[in-house]
Amino acid sequence: MDVDTLSELKHQYPQHTAIIERLYGNYQVIVCSAHFKYNLKQMMLVIINKLGKEAIARFSEFVKGGTLNRMPFSQAKKYYNIVITDQMGRKIFDFAGQRL
Repeated sequence: MDVDTLSELKHQYPQHTAIIERLYGNYQVIVCSAHFKYNLKQMMLVIINKLGKEAIARFSEFVKGGTLNRMPFSQAKKYYNIVITDQMGRKIFDFAGQRL
């Protein structure tokens, strides 16, 4: 979805503005850096939105007030489960397999 489509949908369906903005956010490319702690909150929000209600309850504390950016790495390691696949379902990255 591009910016023009976003504006058009928000204008056409003003009662669903929050939903439309959430969908737009979920399909954007997110430039982030764990090393520099840049955009981690936005990335986590998109991940949580895609996982569903159970994930929102479990992970919402990390997103509130920038807590994610201040979490000690030793604690964050307990929550890792990031797996990235391509469109064919082939695993291209698995955080659990990384040497820390």
